[in-house]
Amino acid sequence: MEITYHNTRIDYDEERKLGTILTLANGKIGVRGELELIPIDSCTLISGVYSDVPIFHRDIVCLPRTVGVYIIVDGTPLNLVDGGFELKRTLDIRTGVVKTKLTWSKGKSLIYESTRLVHKVRKNIIAVNSRIRPQGFQGEITLILPLEFASSNPLPPGNISIKHYRICKVKGCDDTIVTDIETLDDKYGITIALKSVTNTQCKRQIIRFPHSIGEALSFKVMGDNVYEVTKFISIVSSRDDPYYHEKALRELQSAIQLGWDNLYREHAEWWRNTWNKLNLHVDGDEGVERALCFNAFHLLQLGDEDSEYCMIPARGLHGVGYRGHIFWDADIYTLPFYTLVNPVIARKMLTYRYRLLKAARKMAKERGYRGAMYPWEAADVDYDVTPDKVPLDIKWEKWIKIWTGEEEQHITADIAYAVDFYYQYTLDDEFMEKYGLEIIFETARFWACRVEYDKDRGKYVIRRVTGPDEYHVHVDNNFYTNIMARWNLLLGVKYYNLALERNEWKKIVSKLGVSKREVETWCTIASKIYIPCSSDGLYEQFEGYSNLEDYTINSLECLGQECLPEIVRNRLEKTKIIKQADVVMAFHLLGDLFRKEDMLRNFNYYLPRTTHESSLSLSIYASVAARLGLTSLAYKLFRKAVNIDLQDIYGNTRDGIHVASAGGAWCSFLFGFLGLKVHNDNLTLDPKIPKHWRKVSINVVFRGELKNIKVE
Repeated sequence: MEITYHNTRIDYDEERKLGTILTLANGKIGVRGELELIPIDSCTLISGVYSDVPIFHRDIVCLPRTVGVYIIVDGTPLNLVDGGFELKRTLDIRTGVVKTKLTWSKGKSLIYESTRLVHKVRKNIIAVNSRIRPQGFQGEITLILPLEFASSNPLPPGNISIKHYRICKVKGCDDTIVTDIETLDDKYGITIALKSVTNTQCKRQIIRFPHSIGEALSFKVMGDNVYEVTKFISIVSSRDDPYYHEKALRELQSAIQLGWDNLYREHAEWWRNTWNKLNLHVDGDEGVERALCFNAFHLLQLGDEDSEYCMIPARGLHGVGYRGHIFWDADIYTLPFYTLVNPVIARKMLTYRYRLLKAARKMAKERGYRGAMYPWEAADVDYDVTPDKVPLDIKWEKWIKIWTGEEEQHITADIAYAVDFYYQYTLDDEFMEKYGLEIIFETARFWACRVEYDKDRGKYVIRRVTGPDEYHVHVDNNFYTNIMARWNLLLGVKYYNLALERNEWKKIVSKLGVSKREVETWCTIASKIYIPCSSDGLYEQFEGYSNLEDYTINSLECLGQECLPEIVRNRLEKTKIIKQADVVMAFHLLGDLFRKEDMLRNFNYYLPRTTHESSLSLSIYASVAARLGLTSLAYKLFRKAVNIDLQDIYGNTRDGIHVASAGGAWCSFLFGFLGLKVHNDNLTLDPKIPKHWRKVSINVVFRGELKNIKVE
């Protein structure tokens, strides 16, 4: 499975988009995929390495670019800006590498080919294998193999950037370059070690520039010989090892001793085994199979099986969009994919949420609640990193208030839902004993305090929140929030009753002091939570929604606020227009709670009122449409969802892969079209696939066993 791009000229805007699409990562390190032959502001990312920043609290750190390779022929650098070449780049998903072929025909002709990898087994290793074939000329070719220090993090809204690291020490000797770096907040240290290996004799020297250091390798060109150079890079941070400097040198030497061929073989074998295990086929729709594999590839690149826990940022290790922060979509959109494909990663994602439990308890206590209230945006620290407000102009004179950190509280129930989902598909009792039960009980406690009793209604209500639809803030009784809060409380009841039957689980109940009386209160509240519903049988997105100005759009034809006239864009909060799936999101997660006819009525109502401005929306509407039997409509929505980054549908792929969109597309496929779910402790199917999908085949992991699913 390959994705190939051809160019005859460098377009820097296009290059930044390709930089994301061609990113290689291994769960620990992410290397953006911009062309190594041109100087460009690109960077390396390390999972969990952040630094302090004004307003946004924590930034994932843009570390130096490591993969650059510059060519000089007889003292003249190749200038790719003016054309005169053919360029082919291929993302080889099957083996997890990016291949480049440059045919240079301006002046002295040559062919440059390279293969780049970020090793999936040796998590600290990056390598670029380059081969140059002169086309019938004699002279001198020099390769510059630098470590470049121009990388920085953008700081909106203007052309401002901040470099989150300082160079502590740069040493170049014995053909090895070693650089020690510290983040500006002094929290992390990083060592980058670099060395190149060639297949022939050459003149070597270490060269220094104002913003880089590198090796210069000069070859006397004779005939049609192939000149091969492998650039080996090792990166280790103090987050992984307190003796990170020494480990970086050991890892580099180990990779060099192994050699490029064996290093590549080991890496490619990991990917081939992974694809063979997944065994995805969509007979009759090569485009969808290709797009699903592309999304799966970038999701699988984010998992680090060797780490204690996994942090999955909204834009992956592919870019600095959303500052590298982690949101609810990690738990709701991507965790289901990992649970069924690589449950080790799903467990480590939830282990990360357990690490935040102390902070969640603190947040709840500060707001006057019991239990745990999870932060809306998370990073490497034990506090909420959601900005309170952000500037609208470069002088920071105009600001906009950000309410999500205070009001988008459904994330607490979302995490509890994810814990239950993971357990249903894995029966990982050890996880529940160590982490899961505590999360579910403490989040249930939060909702029991968060609700208020409305005497006039005889119901419990939840006031002043923001649902997934972020166009409307400060709303009361958001449908999605209330449904998920109720579900969270019922999970508390369910797992309390299960715990009474198991000695190990009983210890958790005792440790937390969960009493029978408290659980009975959860049950009572859950049965009386107010669910807004209008007189015509529609679920009201929030209390008062039905009184807003009505406006509809054709959301299949356009996306975002561009679908709306300016007069509507300026008063969105006064209209029924919504940003993304909200009521429909509840149907996707908890469809068994609703009658099909009610879901159909509400789906048909909310679809023409949704802009899908968020990339999270299309996949959810596609999933629910498939379950409702609206297969043709589901397929149209799904085709957009599965191609969001491949086709740059939102125009911002340059900022990083839309990780949740990739996970959401898989949710549409698995739970919408295939109808997967757990019923009576069995994995069941209720497939509703498009007619032109002649046969679908895939393997999933269910409770420790690999299950083959076929639908014809």
